[in-house]
Amino acid sequence: YLQQELVGGIPLGVAWLALGAVSFTIYLSGFYLWGFRHAVDAVRGKYDNPHETGEVTHFQALSSALSGTVGLGNIGGVTTAMLLGGPGAFFWMMMFGFFGMSSKFTECTLAVKYRSVDQDGHVLGGPMKYLRLGLAERGLPGLGMVLSITFTVMCVLASFGGGNMYQANQSGAAMLQMLQQHSLQDLADLKQAIRESASRGDAAEVEELQTRRRDQEAQLAAFEGNFKLVYGLVLASLVAVVIIGGIKRIGRTAEKLVPSMCLIYVAACLFIIISHITRLPELIMLVFTEAWNARAMGGGLLGVLVIGVQRAAFSNEAGAGSAAIAHSAAKTEEPIREGCVALLEPFIDTIVVCSMTALVILTRGAWSHTGWVVDQGLQGAALTSRALQEE
Repeated sequence: YLQQELVGGIPLGVAWLALGAVSFTIYLSGFYLWGFRHAVDAVRGKYDNPHETGEVTHFQALSSALSGTVGLGNIGGVTTAMLLGGPGAFFWMMMFGFFGMSSKFTECTLAVKYRSVDQDGHVLGGPMKYLRLGLAERGLPGLGMVLSITFTVMCVLASFGGGNMYQANQSGAAMLQMLQQHSLQDLADLKQAIRESASRGDAAEVEELQTRRRDQEAQLAAFEGNFKLVYGLVLASLVAVVIIGGIKRIGRTAEKLVPSMCLIYVAACLFIIISHITRLPELIMLVFTEAWNARAMGGGLLGVLVIGVQRAAFSNEAGAGSAAIAHSAAKTEEPIREGCVALLEPFIDTIVVCSMTALVILTRGAWSHTGWVVDQGLQGAALTSRALQEE
């Protein structure tokens, strides 16, 4: 070896988000607990005033931000976390969800406080604004400008990867799994037959089955390539119809789709969980036990913790700054009020929806199902979809 180095520890981004979330929670005296009622009242429209500055209502702002977080981060992200770190990783996702409510409150409050509104009523707000203006107030204009520009560049780059490619890939994979379900099962059966023939020492049969397996894999790969191209074009067209209309059209679309999406998904998951209600105490105990198991998957206790925080950060984006841009457009003159609305996101996203996914995955044993994970090659959203189909 030319060089050896230790690989492991906590990635800087994960540590920074986790440290910020805990610090805000302590500084704000656990505001997300005693301010929860006020947050619900604001979302219900109790304080809505159509004459206040902004482009969307509190509910539309919440739905717009949730539309980018409730979804594949909760469906594919939870599954990926448990594949890598076992059931214990979900416990740390939940913990970051609780603490992340303070991060979300803070960033969205600042987004409204430092936003700007042009003569046409269009709003511009988010980390690129409050980093520059807020640090300038504290006598650090140079640092604020550097951080503002850095965030802007990183946000644009992240919108391609975390905001587009992952979403399109995972939703396409879930759809593909449903269309290829029988073919994937045939492939898994072929692999099992190959193992049985090999154990008997029947070389001729193994060779014949291997040829059939390669043909089957080639057919699946060819269909996948064509399907994903068409699916991507259709998805891009549908999204374009919405986002070209700006934040107002995004808000109107999201307020209709997001609540329906959440309710249907949670209802489906609850049906499965209630159907296996006798196993619930056992599964909850498994999550807590594996969370503190130093011999757990994913590199021990630290590895499981890191995996859980990573997937939770991707799921609810608390502290990442993206939701703050959507919330800055809310019709309100009270920054704290919009911060209260925003703190509901990690609760809905990580604590409610992710919990539903995790319990379904654990109920069906999908996270360690050799036939699905190894033989059929399912992971992420496709694996969650397969577990739901079983019921």
